[in-house]
Formats: sequence, structure tokens, C-alpha cells
Amino acid sequence: ELQKILNADNQLEALTPHLDNMLVGEETIKKAITVLCLSAKCKEPEKKQIILLKGDPGGGKSNLAKHTTKGYKVKDVGRFTAHALDYSDLESSEILYLKELGNMDDEQTGVSTFKFVSSEDGGYVLEGTVKDEETGRYTTEQRKISPITTISTTNRIVLDAQLDRRAW
Repeated sequence: ELQKILNADNQLEALTPHLDNMLVGEETIKKAITVLCLSAKCKEPEKKQIILLKGDPGGGKSNLAKHTTKGYKVKDVGRFTAHALDYSDLESSEILYLKELGNMDDEQTGVSTFKFVSSEDGGYVLEGTVKDEETGRYTTEQRKISPITTISTTNRIVLDAQLDRRAW
């Protein structure tokens, strides 16, 4: 089946019956999300995408996210505390699925760095204080948080403009 899809003149049309098996309805959006999620398979950081499903509570956003990310190595997170994203193991995942955006785009919560996992920013560098066990002195250490294909949901109407601009 995969070979038929890959060799088809219109691959999206050939994929449609399989998408219909995983999720009924939502024809346009499930195709768009499926294509955007393919960025997870790309090695190039500049191709990673942030996908944000906005809509009313109970509208099927989580169901759509869950079904369109099947077949990927997904880091499934309910929410991040203030600095958890900075120390998460994202290297072994293809997609970060944040179940609910909540206020992660809010500068006041300390987790607004979420928007910097975008391809536009190339990820971000975290610099933190560490103690040298031998000398007992404190120094700083850098850690790179690379871009990752991300999918999340929200029922909020207004989002931080920087995140809204970076997300599909």
C-alpha cells in the first residue's frame, strides 16, 4: 500500500482512504496535518513545524492530533512546568505532542520558550548554572534545544503574536 501511495501521481488522493480509516470527516484538515507532520521525518531543522489546533472545547482537536501522529515517535506531554521543556529529552522523539497549550505562550509563566522550538528560530540555547564537583565552583553550561515538529491544541481565541505567527 505504501509503495502504491509513493508511486501515485496524486499521493494525497492515494492516501485519502487510509486517512479515512483513521478518522472520519475533517477531510481538509486531516490532510493538511498529515502533510505537516511529515516534517518530523526530515533531518533538516528548518523543516520542523508547529501545528496548533484551535477550536471549541469538545470539537475533536485532541482526537485529530492523536490520530494524525500515529506512526511517529511521539513525546506525549499533558503540560510543562516552568522549566521542564528546557530539560526534556526531545532527541529520541519525532513529534512533541503537547495535549493543551494552556498558557505556554505567556511570558509571565516562564515557559514562553515553547515558541522557540520552531524552525524559524532554529531552536534555542539554554544556559544554566552548574556546580563543578571537583572545585565546588559554579559555572554556566549551555544546552541546545533543537527545533522539533510540535502539535498542540487550544480553545483560546487570542494567543501570543509570536507563537501565532510561527504556528500553522
